[in-house]
Amino acid sequence: MVLTRFPKEEKAPSRYIKLSANDTQYLFPSEKYDVVLSYSHSNFYAPDFYFVRVSDKAGNEIWNGGDSVFLDSLFSNPFISDSYNKLIVNKVFDSSDSHSQQITCINLLNGEESALTEKGYFGIYGHFQSFDAAFYQEENVIHVVDFLHQKKYTLHALLNSCFNDVLTWGVCSVTDCILVCSSALTENLSLFDLKKETVLSTCSLPLEVADSRHISIQKNIVNNEIQISISYANKDKNGILNHKETQYFSLIV
Repeated sequence: MVLTRFPKEEKAPSRYIKLSANDTQYLFPSEKYDVVLSYSHSNFYAPDFYFVRVSDKAGNEIWNGGDSVFLDSLFSNPFISDSYNKLIVNKVFDSSDSHSQQITCINLLNGEESALTEKGYFGIYGHFQSFDAAFYQEENVIHVVDFLHQKKYTLHALLNSCFNDVLTWGVCSVTDCILVCSSALTENLSLFDLKKETVLSTCSLPLEVADSRHISIQKNIVNNEIQISISYANKDKNGILNHKETQYFSLIV
């Protein structure tokens, strides 16, 4: 694995293209599909809600969420798979009720929807990209929905049996694999084969000391590079966290 840090003044490229000057419409272009997010409204427990529609590269609409709204967590989650033609979204039935969410899978070959959960409250979610499965977080537990083998399991139990002090994880393009980041000082970023339960490769992600540290691992679906950001914050004399800096890296697996 080859890890490269962006120059201090440079940020990782955005996955989205603004379609409107007032930030109400965005385009997410994958290799096979165009996903358009159009602003609907905001509420107290979530910043924004969006309408979503998907078309192929010829401009033919494949799926349209209609009047249904979806959380803006789409901006930070790996929600679409070109290889497996699936879209994973968090549908909100009542934007005034944070527990009216439902993780939903859309088959992009025929536009059919299927619910992966009952209504509830969910954190991160998406498609694993490297194999045909979805994931979603409920009550701090990552649940996996394996479409190929038609089974469900939890990711935490597996990772905790193979790693000490996992900080975060992210998807990648290597078959059956994810990236796992631990708190170790060196060799702390691992390419982990979920099927074989084996670490295939490691590298060192430089981690600095701070009162708060947030690590994000995202896959660029167009060029398959991994984009990693690390945000640091320190507490002032009143105990309030103040942002220190954000570092950006690219990873070629």
